[in-house]
Amino acid sequence: MTRFLALTLSLAIPALAAATPPVTGETQIVHSATDCRKCHEKADAEYRANGVYDIIVPDAAAIWAERDPHSKAAQVLDKSNPLAARMSAALGYDVARQPECLACHAVDVTLNAPLAEKKFAWKHGVGCEGCHGFAAKWFGDHTLKTWREVEPVKKSELGLVDLRDPITRAAKCATCHVGNLAEGKFVTHAMYAAGHPPLLPLEAATFNRDQPAHWNPPEDVPYIRSLPPEKAAKFFHAPPGQLTAPRSVATGAVVTLRESAKLLAADAERVAKDGGLLDFAHFDCFACHHELQVPSHRQKRGYPGVPGRPTVRQLPTDLVGSVLAHARTTGTPDRQPELKARLSALNSAFDQRAFGEPAAIASAAQQLVTACDNWLGDVRLVRYDTAGRDALLAAIRATGNPAGWDYDAAQLQAWAARALIEKSVAPGVWNSVLPTAGIDPKSGSVDTALKSRLRVRNSFDPARFAEAWRGPAPK
Repeated sequence: MTRFLALTLSLAIPALAAATPPVTGETQIVHSATDCRKCHEKADAEYRANGVYDIIVPDAAAIWAERDPHSKAAQVLDKSNPLAARMSAALGYDVARQPECLACHAVDVTLNAPLAEKKFAWKHGVGCEGCHGFAAKWFGDHTLKTWREVEPVKKSELGLVDLRDPITRAAKCATCHVGNLAEGKFVTHAMYAAGHPPLLPLEAATFNRDQPAHWNPPEDVPYIRSLPPEKAAKFFHAPPGQLTAPRSVATGAVVTLRESAKLLAADAERVAKDGGLLDFAHFDCFACHHELQVPSHRQKRGYPGVPGRPTVRQLPTDLVGSVLAHARTTGTPDRQPELKARLSALNSAFDQRAFGEPAAIASAAQQLVTACDNWLGDVRLVRYDTAGRDALLAAIRATGNPAGWDYDAAQLQAWAARALIEKSVAPGVWNSVLPTAGIDPKSGSVDTALKSRLRVRNSFDPARFAEAWRGPAPK
């Protein structure tokens, strides 16, 4: 069971088919996951002889259907799941029918419709077209060998999401795992209060690996390895000699910060126009939900503004700082001053009054979005070969203030570092923030897993983690 999504699943619930179906209607989806499984389910001798498996994984659909929690995302909303039943009662609506829930737990087939009018395909949870794009215009063509000769921009025009591009891939993941207000995807404070498990920090390389991946990285794809360097880069975003993991870590960090800022800017603009307060989900959870003890590591850490005022939730800024620090060593401009300036402006906007000044927050967050777009241009220029991977790992371990990280920030940093270490990390204090989100398949209880994870989170010791983080790297 994967670490990053398993927490949201109860493994003992029945199929959703027995429940009242959620909102459905006219659909853009022409080819469901069932159609995809006809070719992607298992190895076929004829396909192998024709070189099909030189570019794809034979059992991709089986991996998704049997091991990927995305395929069961809609099932967890059924009232037979105790957590879903409790959330429905607390929120006053059926989570299996609510657009705000289905936006991430199913496939939105009316992307341009207002939230209340959206329709969803839910049978396969987050099915193939939820990530790869609606297939009506490319389904037939993509079965032909000539599809390999079509440039990514042309495929995108037909509706295929260019998931081989690490920036596009991270942005697609972030729509749900961070949020996207324009698409109706936002886990609100009310949802958390009703029992929605905390969203884990999005580290792109870790999430992709532990999904588990139903694809191979470009460096392990025979067809891509056989191409001239220019063609591999142009058609498959696979510069020869470069590695997927460090590129995913670097681009994913900046994309996650950008999408977090974009979500914040959109909600702040809404509040500035309509009045009220920002949703509390934008604030540091532990500004309110923390133990009362003296001495406290929060007091030792200090505060970015006025003590006692809720601050913006920790963003992946230290990880982005590490990415930019490493990029500078390869010849890109020094972006650290700009990062500090953008974060200072955002913290100041939150500090202007209790719960922040919405207009100022919207402006500062939008400036951060623009900066991230510029930084992604720098990251694209970096060569992430073996030496680049090792240098990025060193930058991640050297940048930032681990003693000031909360549990999520420490988990994010450790995940990123682990993704760059080829061998498994030995047991130790790093792992104290790594494996706590999974469910034992025999337990079948999301409630048990959530309680266990929260116990580990609440016992997190930043000083102990910082000491280990600055020590020798696990082998």
